[in-house]
Amino acid sequence: MGLGAASVGLAAAPALAVTAEKIPEPAFSLNEVGLAKYDELMRMLAARKKLTPLSSMHAELAARVYQKIHGLSLEGKDPSASDITQLHRALRATGVRG
Repeated sequence: MGLGAASVGLAAAPALAVTAEKIPEPAFSLNEVGLAKYDELMRMLAARKKLTPLSSMHAELAARVYQKIHGLSLEGKDPSASDITQLHRALRATGVRG
């Protein structure tokens, strides 16, 4: 039998009270590209009722890495494998699929 959150005594994180019109500000500064990605991810999480404090932190991390990769591409540089891996992991951690 698998160990789910309930079986080990962990409560699920409460969903944040967020409407599509009121997305919480990110904890760290993001530029226009990062803010757009953050907003997109937060709206997707809210629409799927998956917006929690943890998922919002992952969305912000994904937006920050996306911002970095975008900046590198504007400079004609390729992102590192680590950048791609960080973005992939952060997106996967949000719980948003498709």
